[in-house]
Amino acid sequence: MVVVAMVIVLSAAAMPSLSNTLIERNINSAGIQLQQQIRLVQQKSITQRVGYPTYYIEFTAGAGGTYTVHIGPKAVTGRLSSSLVMSLVGFTSPLSFDSMGRPSQGSTPSALVNDCSVLIGNAAATKQVSVTVGAVMGRVSVVWTAR
Repeated sequence: MVVVAMVIVLSAAAMPSLSNTLIERNINSAGIQLQQQIRLVQQKSITQRVGYPTYYIEFTAGAGGTYTVHIGPKAVTGRLSSSLVMSLVGFTSPLSFDSMGRPSQGSTPSALVNDCSVLIGNAAATKQVSVTVGAVMGRVSVVWTAR
């Protein structure tokens, strides 16, 4: 009976930690998945020597945000969990790349002057990752901004 009581007490103490871990995994997974999709568009733009309007990503920011990856005639939409929020920093959608892999923004593509980011996190912004695209070479990275 004492052992059962101890197990219950220890389980109750571990639950908040487990909940935070699950939230962090969801946010990190969403960031890595978006990073891979951005790299796919960049790679297609380089190998096919074509950017917008053939290869690009459109973003819809907000709670449960979406991104649509356009690869030629195909379009695939990725959706965040409804508990996650997406915001765009430093650029306007869509995001595309030129034949050298350099990023550009907007429906009439203009080169990025500064790095741009897509922030993914919980509604309170206490846990957040930044998927950043470098303005010069188009390097795509995922970094925790709030943990």
